[in-house]
Amino acid sequence: MRYLGHLSSSLTGVETKESSDVGMEEKILACNPILEAFGNAKTLRNDNSSRFGKFLKLLFSAGGSIQGAFIDTYLLEKSRVISQQEGERNYHIFYLASHHHNIQPSDFEYLMREEHEKEADVLELELEEVLGSMAEVGFSEQEVTSIFSILKGILHLGNIQFSEQGEEKKMEMEDDVSDGGNKEEEEDSFCFNDSCSPSPQSCHQLVESCSLLSLEKDSLSFALTHRIVQGGGRASVYVSGLTSSQAEDGRDALAKDIYSRLFSWLVAKVNKMLCDEKQEKEGSLSYIGILDIFGFEIFDINSFEQLCINFANEKLHSLFNSNVFEKEIALYEEEGIDSSFVTFTSNQLCLTLIEGKNGVFPTLNETCSLSRDDDSFISSLYQKQKQSDDTNPHFLPSKRYANELFGISHFAGQVNYHVEGFVEKNGDKLLPDLENAVKSSENVILCEMYTPPPKADGSSSNDGGRVGSRRKSVSMKRRKKSSKKSLDTIASKFVGQLERLMIILSATDTHFVRTIKPNTEKSCEILDSPMIMNQLR
Repeated sequence: MRYLGHLSSSLTGVETKESSDVGMEEKILACNPILEAFGNAKTLRNDNSSRFGKFLKLLFSAGGSIQGAFIDTYLLEKSRVISQQEGERNYHIFYLASHHHNIQPSDFEYLMREEHEKEADVLELELEEVLGSMAEVGFSEQEVTSIFSILKGILHLGNIQFSEQGEEKKMEMEDDVSDGGNKEEEEDSFCFNDSCSPSPQSCHQLVESCSLLSLEKDSLSFALTHRIVQGGGRASVYVSGLTSSQAEDGRDALAKDIYSRLFSWLVAKVNKMLCDEKQEKEGSLSYIGILDIFGFEIFDINSFEQLCINFANEKLHSLFNSNVFEKEIALYEEEGIDSSFVTFTSNQLCLTLIEGKNGVFPTLNETCSLSRDDDSFISSLYQKQKQSDDTNPHFLPSKRYANELFGISHFAGQVNYHVEGFVEKNGDKLLPDLENAVKSSENVILCEMYTPPPKADGSSSNDGGRVGSRRKSVSMKRRKKSSKKSLDTIASKFVGQLERLMIILSATDTHFVRTIKPNTEKSCEILDSPMIMNQLR
């Protein structure tokens, strides 16, 4: 990017030191430490691994000067917020936030897997770089304070534990459903199973989290331990108590949802500061795009995230084949040169296995729409592949663990995927009770993150979170959404994102940068020749 900035200044005939574009160039470069802090983490193979995809557009005027930038992001790995494999870390920003607040990462459940914590002086330097970048891009001090409060609030949220409570509670709730201007009579509603509650040892964590997130303690506590259910009656509302396990799942889902929305809010904020959104959408500016996306991954345990990441790499590999081989062969034939010696293996069958009819993603979406579990998903997948007219050679069934995993033969190697958590991660749902609790936050950024975008007529789609209100309209919305349920899954959204990305890349003059990992030690001056040769092959 520095090179392109220098080239831009040369083309416009303006010296770099005097150019008004230098400020924009530095702003664009300052985005990297911010996005890396919030989107990168230490993995088994990389101490600074991007856990999201990024497509950066550098926008140029007709004269060649840099006018701004726009960033698209793909598939942030939300599950890392609540758990990491042994030897891995959470997102960098959580450790910087801990240092910022003078607390130890080991005090938090979401960070306890870290084995070798960084020295305080290293954390201080990294924190200063991120804070300096945020100031340079244009974040206010109040926004930075709110962001770090949200981060610390997430960490304290993860420390809340629950204990079972063996008694039923009777509650009276006012139903505000109106029919023809007449208010319905109040209905009694009951917890029809025992509810848990935050453990006495967690009371401080609950209070601290609510304080940092600017939430009401009783409201969050109730939303974490209960679920409001609309019954079959005309105005029947029931309060279902949750078990400690269900409450922990809800707590983790809330932590992931808050962090994911915070990341999206950051990217939107950066884009607003770096470019004229109207010009970017209209395409009135030329651009040079830089795609920085996750590389192919094979671990001992590969989950839903690895499948999405490897699917993205299959898509890019297909584009690589098209640009490097197919177009080259066409050029040979046009010039009357024999091209029979140019051979390559198409990966279309692998793409069909993942996204085609009866493939992995459609089967997973179907399982989610039917509210079934991981066992149903893998059983259905095996059944569909077995009944297929043409057996896909890229599908690798497991003989010993057919109820736990399936394999895919990718262009870069064979990968076994463990299906535990596939359905939950793909569904990506947050209970309405938890979402409504967060909507009441007095933290300006958190409130903005959970405010629905305005409709075309200027109205908001927010219903205020009232139980039982507008019952008829809710039922209509549910019926309308039922046919689109599969479109709301992570897999469907990601497939759509990649399709739009492929259209953009196919319409540009594409160049590829091949990165080679020199050793497995993540150290300098070590050259593992067999490892490098394997990557080149």
